[in-house]
Amino acid sequence: MLKVGSREAAFVYSISSAGVVHSVTRACSKGHLLDCACDPSKMGPHRDRKGEFTWGGCSDNVRYGSQFSRIFIDAKEKKQKDARALMNLHNNRAGRKVQQRHRLAPQYRHLTQEGSSLILASHIKKKPTKLDLIFLEESPDYCVQSHVTGSIGTAGRECVRDAEGPEGCHIMCCGRGYDTKRVLRKTKCECKFHWCCYVQCRECEEWVDVHTCKAPKDNSRY
Repeated sequence: MLKVGSREAAFVYSISSAGVVHSVTRACSKGHLLDCACDPSKMGPHRDRKGEFTWGGCSDNVRYGSQFSRIFIDAKEKKQKDARALMNLHNNRAGRKVQQRHRLAPQYRHLTQEGSSLILASHIKKKPTKLDLIFLEESPDYCVQSHVTGSIGTAGRECVRDAEGPEGCHIMCCGRGYDTKRVLRKTKCECKFHWCCYVQCRECEEWVDVHTCKAPKDNSRY
């Protein structure tokens, strides 16, 4: 999936970069790293519109986590000079910015390659912001299995019949329909904690309807 400069690749790069920021920042706050500690800018007496106050506790050193992520994550991309490397660097930065501001990036922007630089696709009018994710290629069809793109398809995937989200049978099955079968499922139930210290559960059985996506009519690629 990461070989294609698609929306999914943009998300993976950004969330990986943000994940490094989060992990390193939390490790700093917990004292697990020797090179960093609490946010030094949030210590001692300060003043705001309500008056003077003194910082308490240990504020997360997000700046250190972001700098570490930039050095660690961006190193490989900075050795390259093609459009895909520029795409990855932008999405890495977007992930770090999102982590710093604690909110999601608003949307994707479609860019195209011109030599070793990126330009907006012809149908896009607004330039991407620092929080936007950018991509170069349209996503492959993940509804069907393809060894070329790495998609495993959705045939045989269990879905929720009446759900309206991506877990719903209509969306997950890509309009192909679904099969339903009744199965006997065993689950842990009536669990109780006993002092000290273990949990004891009963094994319950229940007949449930399981819905799975149909395979494409042309299943030659499966």
